[in-house]
Amino acid sequence: MPESLQKWADTKDFNACIKIQQDLLSTFRDDFYKYGGQFDPGLLYKLFISVSKQLGNKFVYTRVEPLAKSLLIKKNLSMLSQAKVFTKIMHTSGNGLPLGAESNDKFFKMLLIDIGLVSAHLGFAPTSQSRSDRLAFVNKGGIAEQFVGQQMRSSQAPLTDPALFYWQRTGGRQGEIDYIIQHGTRVVPVEIKSGTAGSMKSLHQFMADKNLNLAVRFNSNLPSKENINVKTTQGDSVSYTLLSIPLYLAQQLNNLLI
Repeated sequence: MPESLQKWADTKDFNACIKIQQDLLSTFRDDFYKYGGQFDPGLLYKLFISVSKQLGNKFVYTRVEPLAKSLLIKKNLSMLSQAKVFTKIMHTSGNGLPLGAESNDKFFKMLLIDIGLVSAHLGFAPTSQSRSDRLAFVNKGGIAEQFVGQQMRSSQAPLTDPALFYWQRTGGRQGEIDYIIQHGTRVVPVEIKSGTAGSMKSLHQFMADKNLNLAVRFNSNLPSKENINVKTTQGDSVSYTLLSIPLYLAQQLNNLLI
């Protein structure tokens, strides 16, 4: 998206930026049909659409194309992931390192290549009068997860395939941690809040279950560091340090954890 950003820096014209984004989306669509080869170009584009719509949720094959076989969708999804159009967020138990040792291929979420393309694809057209605190996004949680995940992906070690993980409780009880990261020899859970507030029940229980002492929360508040001492909904006592970071500092996460 460098061209769109440069256009905004030069002109402050949202419409010109949106046109560049829409042109890029058209290029993706045309390339699917031009270079599809052994892959179904129509299904590739449906995947592109579905990933945008399923941001922040466990990816479900039947939401792409109910009549298509899961194996076929999986094959096309894998190809676009290898091409770096998508990034998989793998489920992990988060019991220790390496996080990938306990990944579960049956559960995963997806990111698109760029948040600007996500917004353009979903039809969000900002104006100079737009203010995020006044906009009623139905998928603002997914957009926030896309933004933070994209920043964490780009800040990983060079010459390596980006690896992102999340945690979700199994066995009927609800509970999810948006991202699980490795920092040095630590397992660190990362929660994403699109606004200034949000439930912390899942995080409290995760910290108690895994016996961890440091967690990160991205939200719209000012930076802060606090000691949490609470009881979980299951009655467990838990104490840990919570580092709260504004969303716009997501790319600096590794530096802020030092």
